[in-house]
Amino acid sequence: MKKNRRRQFFANKLHRQTFLLFSVAALVPTALAAISLYYLIFGVTANQMGFLEAIASNIIPASRKVIIILLVVTPIVLAVLLVFAYRMTHAMLGPYDRIIKELDDRIKGKESGDISLRKKDKFWPLVNKINRLLHKIQGS
Repeated sequence: MKKNRRRQFFANKLHRQTFLLFSVAALVPTALAAISLYYLIFGVTANQMGFLEAIASNIIPASRKVIIILLVVTPIVLAVLLVFAYRMTHAMLGPYDRIIKELDDRIKGKESGDISLRKKDKFWPLVNKINRLLHKIQGS
């Protein structure tokens, strides 16, 4: 069985576009949640305290802690989401070009036999059916 190694970060244009969609879908809510959390905590705290000295003595130290936590946690969450999005889109869309190329090779008569993919690729059931069809056609 041939090893299917990719030479590029994105397998194809569809992979790049889908990853961009997943990335935006991860980045926007994460950023909005972080900003909303920050303003919610300090808006509620400021409204509960009536005088400026209490606000300054309580909110400023708390805001420093929240900023540090957000600056540490947000990039970690985003990195995990982007890695997950890349791996999912790669498994779903990476084999697409490979299947097209393999089918073109069989049509031109350059290759014969089964089309090979990794078992974890999402198109594996489709390729399995294509291989069964190829065997049936070759047997006729």
